[in-house]
Amino acid sequence: MAEHDLDSQNARKQRAVVALLSESTQAAAAAKANVSARTIRRWLAEDGEFRADYREARRQLVEEAVKDIQKACVAATRTLREVMSDTAAPSSARIGAARIVLTVAIEAVERDSLMSRIDELERRLSSVS
Repeated sequence: MAEHDLDSQNARKQRAVVALLSESTQAAAAAKANVSARTIRRWLAEDGEFRADYREARRQLVEEAVKDIQKACVAATRTLREVMSDTAAPSSARIGAARIVLTVAIEAVERDSLMSRIDELERRLSSVS
């Protein structure tokens, strides 16, 4: 295949990856990328490099979304504290906020405990081998 054809094919695949990330269906992604839905299905089924590129793009997208959520944690915590402390707020809202705070705190302690236990088991396993 000529170099120009390869560049064109790569550009089509890149457009398809971007479209798959932004559209709700393969058909809509195909239309947006200006390729057929059959071509996208074939690339997903048969082209390992295309699948890997798509998987990596999805991973990066999710990673960015998680970063955005983590940035919102401080504001969320502040909101929970404000609602929980607001004596004018309905009891149900205050109790709900308190429940969330307690649940997250308990889960964090449990997670830390599990991580300590896993670390200890790994340490023991590495000393045996």
